[in-house]
Amino acid sequence: MTREDWLSEAYVPSLVSVIIPTFDRRHFLHAALESVFAQDYRPIEAIVIDDGSSDGTHELIKSCQKKHQSEEKFAIRYAYQKNKGAAVARNNGLRLSRGEYVQFLDSDDLLLPDKLSTAINIFNAHPEVEIVYANRGDFSRDVCDFRPWVREHADLEHDPSPAAVALANVWTPLPLFTRKALSKVGPWDERLSSLQDWEYIARVVSQVREVRNTGKIQALCRTHEGSRLSVSPWGEAEGVEANAMASAALYPLVAACYSPHREEALIALARRILSCLRVSIAAGNYRLALEIAETHHAPINAHRETRWRAWFWLTSLYLPHILLDMVFSPVRALKKRQAAQQVKRQPLREAKG
Repeated sequence: MTREDWLSEAYVPSLVSVIIPTFDRRHFLHAALESVFAQDYRPIEAIVIDDGSSDGTHELIKSCQKKHQSEEKFAIRYAYQKNKGAAVARNNGLRLSRGEYVQFLDSDDLLLPDKLSTAINIFNAHPEVEIVYANRGDFSRDVCDFRPWVREHADLEHDPSPAAVALANVWTPLPLFTRKALSKVGPWDERLSSLQDWEYIARVVSQVREVRNTGKIQALCRTHEGSRLSVSPWGEAEGVEANAMASAALYPLVAACYSPHREEALIALARRILSCLRVSIAAGNYRLALEIAETHHAPINAHRETRWRAWFWLTSLYLPHILLDMVFSPVRALKKRQAAQQVKRQPLREAKG
């Protein structure tokens, strides 16, 4: 795939392309779009990629387009695709984008009004910068009642490396990217059903030199019981495999980077792959456990701690599977019950949303 096949080098100066993948999120999508419209920056194009929704998303978009049609420097664009996942949707959004800058936003999340303008001011003041990222807040119903994210943000300003991404996090809507930065790395990895942003942002960071943090909470994650477009349920084979694949994809990026946290990050990634092996066994996906051990043998065995733990878990696979099923049945029952409770609460949440 050539660069022109996925991201044209031509762009509209100063335009920000906000790419929003969505799947059956009409009740949240409207708020996400309005948060983009509320930005105190122009020009903006909001590109909604509908990943096979059946909840009237298209009708919502037509209504929003009509509502904002008189806005000269704000446009909503829409494209439909068969259900193929968030990574495919974001790649299709990139292909349609025309902006000098690119912002990704999930359809159940929000941007605060100064998110884009703050980043653009930094880009204008420091032309060498290729990524500006904000901090994250979380909320449930009331946007005004958001709270700081409890986890640690990756400190890419002082350590712009895949190691920093591997050890912490740069959540999807936090960065505003220059088109130049994204043109260096190719498309999102469409094989991954989850953790696409983790792998993708690490790959982008491996190609840039200057990153800045606004130091402010400017993107909000909505907490709700329903599934997210990029998140898989516990033990689901596709999600576990994607987790292992993403961790393995980061491993050589971290190994090749110059960071004071390089070794720590390599061990953390090996532990994560090992965790995928454990979850596969606990969930009864014994064949997947063997595949993870064989496919990702090198990172697991590069570290003494994970090498011996992997040996223990792989040895357990030689036990009769009926015995393993008995051992892990309480874990599976607990996870199944938690999933059922989430599904049961979801209609109430949607009605209130």
